[in-house]
Amino acid sequence: MAKQEIRVPDLEGAEDVGVVEVYVAVGESVDVETPLISLESDKAVMDVPSPLAGSVLELKVGEGDTVNAGDVIAIVETSGEAAEDAPEPESSDKTESPPEPAAETPTAIAGPEIREIRVPDLEGSTDVAVVEVYVSAGDSVEAESPLISLESDKAVMDVPSPLAGMIKELKVSEGDTVNTGDLIALAETTGSAEPAAEKPTASGLPEAPANQAPSQPAAAPPAPEASAAEAPVNAQPMGAASHATPSVRALARELGVDLSHALQYPDIVDVLRED
Repeated sequence: MAKQEIRVPDLEGAEDVGVVEVYVAVGESVDVETPLISLESDKAVMDVPSPLAGSVLELKVGEGDTVNAGDVIAIVETSGEAAEDAPEPESSDKTESPPEPAAETPTAIAGPEIREIRVPDLEGSTDVAVVEVYVSAGDSVEAESPLISLESDKAVMDVPSPLAGMIKELKVSEGDTVNTGDLIALAETTGSAEPAAEKPTASGLPEAPANQAPSQPAAAPPAPEASAAEAPVNAQPMGAASHATPSVRALARELGVDLSHALQYPDIVDVLRED
């Protein structure tokens, strides 16, 4: 049995990156590419996978710690000594052929991805108020589901989700002000259809996309159907002709009234105003 250190990979210049989640514990067995910890910098959130298979003997980090590239994450006891011998003498690979199939056994299945959802282009508006938040941490959302409602001096608009998944963390609340590009929420995607195109380029392994290829075409068609069927009622883009407060738009949604056509139905407008 051999003990090996697992260290923080290259963080592309980021320093003192926060450890937001630890996925494993001492005594657990891990495979190659099994996520160990989740890191969050001011640029992105990333999972750090295990580069080897074995049993976790000791964890060197915990949630709330800060790490840098090269810091020790954990000490892992590998199932054989081949992990140490294989990198040094290339000629010994032929005599130690049995350990090589072990590299095939840990077929890593890409886990959920943490994605950022940000404020879209506000067409020059700044410090726009968040007047309503439609979701909370733990909620599942579909593509185009409304997340928050913003109100500027020009219009009221709903910000839809650009992806399907589960809200892990909300970064805004009612009464806050936001600008273009500000972080709204962190969402865990329900599938790896979008990240799959990035992982092969980062890892350089052609096997991962080959395993995921059959599931991607099947997952792609339902997404547009769900977004088309669940398009939010009374979503108001910047510069919309009809301007309504969140409470009026909420009542209109309950009544099934499309406020974009409200000017054509003055009786409905009168009813909404009376209520």
